[in-house]
Amino acid sequence: YKRQVKDGRHRESDALMERARRSAVRSGNKLRIVSCDLLELRIAHSLCDWDRVKRIIDDSEPDFPTAERVLAISALCSYLVGDTEEGDAKLQRFLSMPQQTNEFPDAQYFPFIARCTRKPEHVAIIKQAALAAERSRAEYIRRRGVIAKGWMAIEEDDVETGKEALEDLRSAELIHDEVSLMPTLLYLCGDIEQAATDFEVLIESLGSNGIYMYEVWARYDFARLMTEHRGIRPDVDVPKYASEARLLAVKYGLEPLIARFDELLELLGVVRTPFDLTRREVEVL
Repeated sequence: YKRQVKDGRHRESDALMERARRSAVRSGNKLRIVSCDLLELRIAHSLCDWDRVKRIIDDSEPDFPTAERVLAISALCSYLVGDTEEGDAKLQRFLSMPQQTNEFPDAQYFPFIARCTRKPEHVAIIKQAALAAERSRAEYIRRRGVIAKGWMAIEEDDVETGKEALEDLRSAELIHDEVSLMPTLLYLCGDIEQAATDFEVLIESLGSNGIYMYEVWARYDFARLMTEHRGIRPDVDVPKYASEARLLAVKYGLEPLIARFDELLELLGVVRTPFDLTRREVEVL
């Protein structure tokens, strides 16, 4: 199931997780149990299963060496559902933990914190984490740092830094949450046609594998691309596409994305009803 999580096959890995947990509990090996917790947490947050996320976090070992990794994902999940105050408290606890002062191995979760809040101080924290990770001797940590740098280049519309990250990642072997960066990075760097093609492939893959959190973010970025480049997909009704994608953000409780879609729909001239649905969304329902 670890390979399936790495490859992004969350529906398959989720089916095996309970069996793995029972085996870990029978063994009495705390490391195996916590490893199951971390993998299940990765699955649950990608599935936008927030009740399950809360249960795993509440049951986790607070003093175990991997506790900071649980806290990193927990902070992200708080921001994803719009609980900024709780997210801020968890992020500060995470940053105060000594395990994270050198290499920031969980830098892959940081970029979406900044994407949720759009706060300059969070962008600065992520950029610091990226620099620390890039200095690591461990290849996977260094790669995560480049990915964090790429996401922050997107948030700051920094094309030159985006091109550096893109060049570094072209030949890298990326896993599912890392691959999500690439179409948006291509979009930033001006390769619009390739970005649109990659968005279509990525969104289909993420949705079919149950990686809903990343899927809805990718749909937002693709809608933004099509809004800016209206002729890139002439067969797509962009306001309708954005409205339907917003409904997915509502379904999964992704509050920061709902706000971003609202801004995009306003830019597209979509009129909202008093019930907070667009006319197109009403038609979809």
